[in-house]
Amino acid sequence: MPCRRTDAATRLASPLRTAARRTDRLRPATGIAITAALTLGLLGAAPTPANANACTLSGSGTSGSPYLVATADDLAQVGDLCGLASAYRQTASITLAAPAAGASNHTPIGEHSRAFTGSYDGAGWTITGLTINVRTAAGLFGATNAATLDDIHLAGVTVVGAYDAGALVGESQIDDSITNSSATGTVTGNTGVGGLVGHLSPTSTLAYSRAAVRVQGARNVGGLIGHSNQATVENSYATGDVLASNSFAGALVGLVEA
Repeated sequence: MPCRRTDAATRLASPLRTAARRTDRLRPATGIAITAALTLGLLGAAPTPANANACTLSGSGTSGSPYLVATADDLAQVGDLCGLASAYRQTASITLAAPAAGASNHTPIGEHSRAFTGSYDGAGWTITGLTINVRTAAGLFGATNAATLDDIHLAGVTVVGAYDAGALVGESQIDDSITNSSATGTVTGNTGVGGLVGHLSPTSTLAYSRAAVRVQGARNVGGLIGHSNQATVENSYATGDVLASNSFAGALVGLVEA
């Protein structure tokens, strides 16, 4: 009858194999436990990557330390990225690259339900080549509400919008202050089309501003403002052509409502 080896090596290997088999039997349960812990958040979430779309403008966005805008990339950060309620100041003239035919090289700052409520000081510098082609309120600023816009100058604009289209502001909602600003170029839309502002709303003020813009639309078409009601316009003028295919057109304001 053969002898069974029971030497020290055999005795040592046997407990190790037994432990390995026990570990194998525990693995499914361990995996379930880890999954449950992750589901319940017991092990903590993975670190969130840094936001690649964070505002990179110099300044803090306050009236005392406004965000500084010097390039086309900086201008693209005004509004959604750096705050619709922030303060901005332009520090150099900006020329925007021409887009493909029918495209835009700028997204209007603010929209009807999320208007720009901050301030922008153009400081006398110029923005050249602004091109916008959208089906909403169109302009450097799409919609503003209690905003302050000063000393902003636009050259060679091409703005196309469905309604409330203007070189500087498409839809001024209420309590806006627009001063010392100008535009040259063309603005085209359907209704509420102005050389500088598409729609200037109650208690807003437009002063010391001008437009030399060819303005074309169906109704409420004006050389400076397309449609205005209960707003203040002073010391301002327009010299561009005004073309309306339907009704309410004016060299300065297309339609004024009390």
